[in-house]
Amino acid sequence: MIYYITAQEGDIRVHRNVTDWGIRDNFLTGRVQYWYNQHHQSIGSTKILSNLRKDPAVTEQVTLKQVKRIMSKLGIRCQVRQKKHSRIKQQEQYLQDNVLNQRFSVNQPNQVWLADSTELTYGVNGQYKVRLSGALDLYGRHLIAHKLSETETSKAKVQVFQRAFNFAGDVHPVVHTDRGSACTSGTFNNFLAQHEVTRSMS
Repeated sequence: MIYYITAQEGDIRVHRNVTDWGIRDNFLTGRVQYWYNQHHQSIGSTKILSNLRKDPAVTEQVTLKQVKRIMSKLGIRCQVRQKKHSRIKQQEQYLQDNVLNQRFSVNQPNQVWLADSTELTYGVNGQYKVRLSGALDLYGRHLIAHKLSETETSKAKVQVFQRAFNFAGDVHPVVHTDRGSACTSGTFNNFLAQHEVTRSMS
C-alpha cells in the first residue's frame, strides 16, 4: 500500500493510494454483487462464478475462492426459500396404480403380498379397541406377519413388513395395499423401496 501526505492551509492529511490489486478487487466485488442481485439473491458462489466467467466486463481469471471471499466480505449468501410440502402432496407422491387389478392367481410363494388391517374390540361391551395389521401371502392365503397396535400407523406397517421379510428372506414381491394414510406415507414406501418390491394400490 502506498501512502502520501498533502498539506492544505496548515492541515496535514495522509492519503492512501489504492493499489492495482485493490482496484481489481473493488471492481470484482461490484460484479459479484451485480450477478447476485440479478438472480434475486438465489444463487451461490458456484453460479456466481459461472456468470463472472461469461461476463464480458470481467477480463481476468476469477477463482471460486475469490468469489467466496468476496461474498463473505459482503455478507451475502444464497437465499432459496424452502418449498413447503403438504401431507397431501407427500401422499400423492406414493399413490401407485392398481398393478394387481383383481388378478389373484399366483403359482408360487412370495409373488404377491397383501396388506390390510382390521379393528378388534375387547372388554365388557367392547370398550377397548386395538388394530391388527397383517401381511398375507396370496399363495396359500396365509398370514406371514402381523402386529397389534393402538392405531394404524406407518410405523406399525413397517414393523409388520420387516417381520415378513425376516420370515421370507430376500424376496421382491408385489405388495398390494389400500390407499390409507399409513400405506401412502413416505416412511412406509421408502422402507418398501429398499426391498425392491413392486407397489400396487386399490
